[in-house]
Amino acid sequence: MLKKSCRLNINDNGIAHLVFDLPDDDNRLSSAVLQEFGALIDDLRKNSNVRALVISSAKENIFLAGPDIGEIAAIKDSEEGIKYSRRGQQVLNKLEALPFPSVAVIDGACFSAGLELALACTYRIASDKPKTLFGFPDSIAVFPGFGGTQRLPRAIGIEPAVRMLLDGKPLSGPEAYNIRLVDACFPAEFILDKTEDFVGAIFIKSDQDQIRSHRREPIIQYLLEKSPAGSIIFRLAGQEVWGKTKGSFPALLKVLEVIEKSCGLPLAEGLEVEAREWGNQITLKTTKNVLELLKTMRKLMKATGVKERIKPAVISSAGVIGAGGWGIAWCFTIADITTRLKDTGWGAVGKGTEQIYSHFKNVDRLKDAEITAHMHHLVGKIDYSAFEKADIVVEAVQENLEVKKKIYAELEKVLKDDAIIATTHTSPTITELSKDLKHPERFIGMNFCGSPVPDLAILIEVAPGEKTSAKTIATVVDLCKKFKNDQFIFNKIPLIVKDRPGFLVERIVFIMIAESFFLLQEGAKIEQIEEVMNKFGFILSLEMCDMVGFAVAYNVFRNLSKAYSPRIIVPKLLQMMYEDYHLLGKKGGKGFYLYDNKGDKKQINPEIDKIIVDYRRRMNIMPRFVSNEEILERLLLAPLNEAARCLEEKIIESPEDMDLVSVLIGIPASRGGLLHYADELGIKNVVDRLEKLSEVLGERYKPCNLLTRMAKRNLKFFPER
Repeated sequence: MLKKSCRLNINDNGIAHLVFDLPDDDNRLSSAVLQEFGALIDDLRKNSNVRALVISSAKENIFLAGPDIGEIAAIKDSEEGIKYSRRGQQVLNKLEALPFPSVAVIDGACFSAGLELALACTYRIASDKPKTLFGFPDSIAVFPGFGGTQRLPRAIGIEPAVRMLLDGKPLSGPEAYNIRLVDACFPAEFILDKTEDFVGAIFIKSDQDQIRSHRREPIIQYLLEKSPAGSIIFRLAGQEVWGKTKGSFPALLKVLEVIEKSCGLPLAEGLEVEAREWGNQITLKTTKNVLELLKTMRKLMKATGVKERIKPAVISSAGVIGAGGWGIAWCFTIADITTRLKDTGWGAVGKGTEQIYSHFKNVDRLKDAEITAHMHHLVGKIDYSAFEKADIVVEAVQENLEVKKKIYAELEKVLKDDAIIATTHTSPTITELSKDLKHPERFIGMNFCGSPVPDLAILIEVAPGEKTSAKTIATVVDLCKKFKNDQFIFNKIPLIVKDRPGFLVERIVFIMIAESFFLLQEGAKIEQIEEVMNKFGFILSLEMCDMVGFAVAYNVFRNLSKAYSPRIIVPKLLQMMYEDYHLLGKKGGKGFYLYDNKGDKKQINPEIDKIIVDYRRRMNIMPRFVSNEEILERLLLAPLNEAARCLEEKIIESPEDMDLVSVLIGIPASRGGLLHYADELGIKNVVDRLEKLSEVLGERYKPCNLLTRMAKRNLKFFPER
């Protein structure tokens, strides 16, 4: 029997209170929930005693989330999609058409379909707490289909609406008030009392006029949007989206088309444009690919990392060893966890602290008082004093085995027995690093992937050793979910990986970076590689090397080559660029590209061509013509083969998880991921090409056993798609 998702109560003053409280944890608007909500709206419309409707949520930090992604992904054809959109629109139209005012009280996350419902209310009020956020994060997969493309521009104007739909960055309560998305923003601790006052005020004409005056569109914005020049908004936005995504998220371009096409139409006609375009888009292969990735992401966010039912330990105090791990310390402090940042000297500690503060200042929505409060959770150290209070300590020092083991021995002397010790590095293995520990059950790997600055990373690899306890795993997985990334757009995604050198991400990323070096050694140009990868929609692999840093890349390659040579080796060109020419990458201002003081990429480093010529002269290599087709094939098949090998070795559990990882490190989401791309090419074709490449290029292109077996049996990674 379906549990009710809403509670309805009508008080003596005729104020109806409808409270969403779904059995799951995120108040998601499925078809069943919308149907139940619509029936309640019908009942309220017939009740002559009702003077106003107040809609809120019983969840602590969630108002309403988006639609049911699994439900949307199951839509088979465009007609079914159009009907799905229309059903949602009809329910919200009934809400909007109630004969009395409605007020959405938003005291938590209000995303996607949830925000579309709020937009159909007469009034919207928000709390000012940090977890009250507004946005359309699902727009990367599918644009709003319950009226959002129509009501949002009408509420706040076309330019702010376009920015909000495309940006991905959620707005806080005060920010929502500033752009007229909500009519009032109150302190969270007084939201109940203020709601009562607000509801009373909407029946007083002078108060109504004051609320409406806040909704007036700024004159400059009005003149721009109503003039013929208003079309420039869409043109510039489209150029910006393409520049950032390279077409990886087609829904972002489609939402621009829908808003522009329906501009100036009556609401009913605009909704019909939205429904038809939504239905047509939802069945596209690119849309299905991104929806499947979102499903996988949400699955991982709900996973505990262990089979047993274990309650994670509470982490209230942490330590970070190595000021180079300032980004990790930032993650702890933004989660309001007391953090001790330790290094061997005050200079390093001071620099790390300065970087943390600077990064807080870059978070747009944080006020100075909030930054100060977060910084109060940070303490610099050059010794282990007060580390006995820590619940977890993350080691993030240079990759030197003896230094690490010395640190672990020191930590075991001062930490409490159940405090977790984690390392951010992937080689040597967690099992090897923990073999001399008195309590190896509390040791684990935590690799912040996807960015050289850990607070920007979305994915965190969690690697248990052979003796790591289930309690340690469950606690670290739970902790990762509490971390936010830059600008609060995403929570971190924890991913359990098998304890092997390089874990998962480094093996895939660095085998692709290596191939980029090999192509340059043989005759390809940087501009040529950049053009090919941009056209495919991939982040440039050479820029990845700059971001990681040449010193780190060189050390990672050395560690990987010890475990996987001759398949993974140190590219000699990289070694020469680092050792002989002292290139450091983005951190040093130049690598393959030149960077300004802010770290923004400016241009290709003019020294690179001379360095490559010098390398070929030393190695007696005659450059050859390398086609664009060869570049694309090699830069995709090399990591694809390694991804399949990692799946074969059970480094990761499922093809779905693998594809999400590949997208988070740069494969275009619209392609679905490396393994989905392999299915599209045909596994037999992939194996044939790998075998031909291995005849020329050697061991690194020999197809893994899993691909060979699948090709013989004509299998796919995703047979149901």
